[in-house]
Amino acid sequence: MRLLIEHPGELYRTPQLKVSADIEIPGYLMSGLEPRLFNAIGREVPGSTGIGREPLPALTTRVTINGTLVVDDAFAKRSFSPYHNIVFDDIIPEEMRVTDIRNVLKSLGFSEIEDKTTDTDDPDALEWFLRAKRRRGPDQMDLWVYVEGTRHVLEREQIMGDSRVKTKGGKATGQIRLHMLGRLPRNHQEMTREMNALQKALRDRYQYHMAWRR
Repeated sequence: MRLLIEHPGELYRTPQLKVSADIEIPGYLMSGLEPRLFNAIGREVPGSTGIGREPLPALTTRVTINGTLVVDDAFAKRSFSPYHNIVFDDIIPEEMRVTDIRNVLKSLGFSEIEDKTTDTDDPDALEWFLRAKRRRGPDQMDLWVYVEGTRHVLEREQIMGDSRVKTKGGKATGQIRLHMLGRLPRNHQEMTREMNALQKALRDRYQYHMAWRR
């Protein structure tokens, strides 16, 4: 049974919902009784068990259910899915940078980390996909991280020494973008804190790998 709420604002102002349902099941007795017919002198009518020409009595089960649904209790069990996008500039995307993400997830208590590299036609556009899990009391915290990396070369011109000799060259650089989606029942703030902690830890690590420092 599904309940469709087209105006959820009204539902939030309702502390309790009165539920009433009438259910009818034809051809079946939920009590498990086997009906038989008897005549006026107490003899069983032949065929009352379904064998012979005499039909069985019409069987129907009717159930009326009345109950109360506490709205706060029902919504307390729902799952939240916050998402977060992060951009790290001047970081060359490579497997070691994805390893940094795995290590940070482990340090935050995530386990069962699954990851795979997505095949792309462009060698300068790399993609990875990671999924991590963590127990939080009776609930499970899930985090999906989609990593997009792009590589490119910056042309630069340098003036060397007093002779003012100009030299030209290229510098490899890139960008890493993280698209994170979390899921946790009951409390979305805990999930958001973990995503923010992941962002901070990665910024601390990536600052030592920025291309401009090389």
